[in-house]
Amino acid sequence: MMLAKEFTFEVEGGLKIFVRKLLPEAGRHFKGIVLIAHGGAEHSARYVRFGKVLNENGFVVYAHDQRGHGQTAANPAIIHINEGGLNAAVESLIKDGFAKTTTQAVVKRAGATRGTLLHHFPNREDMLVAAVEFVLDQNVQTGCREKGVNYVKSYR
Repeated sequence: MMLAKEFTFEVEGGLKIFVRKLLPEAGRHFKGIVLIAHGGAEHSARYVRFGKVLNENGFVVYAHDQRGHGQTAANPAIIHINEGGLNAAVESLIKDGFAKTTTQAVVKRAGATRGTLLHHFPNREDMLVAAVEFVLDQNVQTGCREKGVNYVKSYR
């Protein structure tokens, strides 16, 4: 049975990097340590099954969420792509128009990677629909606050 531990460490600028540490069963001899660096549209949780296989074969596994990914992305010290990407998409729609609002333009404006954006929004159309829904949702929240009405977001 694998033992999983999670922790963070702080890097320059106050960003906390999230790390998963996967250990083999207690008392089991280990052969080495493996550090998993995930791909551009990934996060460390996607490698837990692979980490388990490595553990079963005697390896200690570390897998961190890189900047802008997984639980590191949820850190307020950086732009979270969901909201940051949607803000960037809305800004691009307003300033550049529909035709020029591409995933590349939004990535550049959000300061994120294309892989991270595509992880949340697989294509331009999904990103633009989410951006419009984001604006509508923000307007509904503002209206509810002004009227003193409780706001509950519904997800499709």
